[in-house]
Amino acid sequence: MSNLNILISGSGIAGSVFAFCLLRAYPTANITIVERDPSLRLTGASVDIRSSAVDIIKWMGVEPTIRQQTTNEKGVQFVDGNGKPVATLEASGRSDIQSVTSEYEIFRGALAKIFIDPIIDHVTTIFNESVDHFEQLDDGVLVTFTKSKETKHYDLLIAADGVRSKIRAAMLKTTPEEHILSK
Repeated sequence: MSNLNILISGSGIAGSVFAFCLLRAYPTANITIVERDPSLRLTGASVDIRSSAVDIIKWMGVEPTIRQQTTNEKGVQFVDGNGKPVATLEASGRSDIQSVTSEYEIFRGALAKIFIDPIIDHVTTIFNESVDHFEQLDDGVLVTFTKSKETKHYDLLIAADGVRSKIRAAMLKTTPEEHILSK
């Protein structure tokens, strides 16, 4: 098989993890990650890593790094009107069985950086750019970029550009808002 030429739209958690997996399966793949922001977005609220995602971070070899950068939340305590504790839900201390408090609570930006670090030297990143539109062909996909208006051919286009993905909406022939709603 010749080298795959793949475009991933979105440099966040989904795009970086997918690129990591692709590089494990196809080490010679040419992967480009396009990101609409001018740099890697290192902001966001905390994220809980649970269930099969714990297996994935162990498989990726990033669990120790994630553990070092967790929020260290120990649990949740409910208090009455006088400030007296009435219930406490603590972390379980285990990765296989977690309470409402995750053993792996980490800020989104820190997690995004942990996921992109192992692949950054093995992919091409294009910041401050996005996919304007694409055309499915028999031998791949023709992508036109928004700012540069450049058109490039890829074997595969991955929509990892967020919950309101413009690309996924176009694939599903709907709007970015409509494709996330159940009907």
